[in-house]
Amino acid sequence: MKNEKNISVKHRIFNVVFLVGVFMSFSASLVNYFLGLGTTVVLVTFTCGVISVGLYIVFKINGNYNLVALLVTTLLSFVFFPTMWLVFAKKF
Repeated sequence: MKNEKNISVKHRIFNVVFLVGVFMSFSASLVNYFLGLGTTVVLVTFTCGVISVGLYIVFKINGNYNLVALLVTTLLSFVFFPTMWLVFAKKF
């Protein structure tokens, strides 16, 4: 408990956002599976959840907030959003 009082608000918000993102990735993967949207969509959302867990572990070990935030922003901008756009462009 002593260490938790020294954690800045920025790191607390980062922890909450990361955990919500991990939950959303895995729940979206399950929903996509049950809706039958295809293995590509399920695997993309599941992979994003696994990558998020890995980056969260790196953050907890390393404690480098700026590096992990840069990695997440880069992955979302150049991998996740374009991939989801290409996958869902075929669905409609």
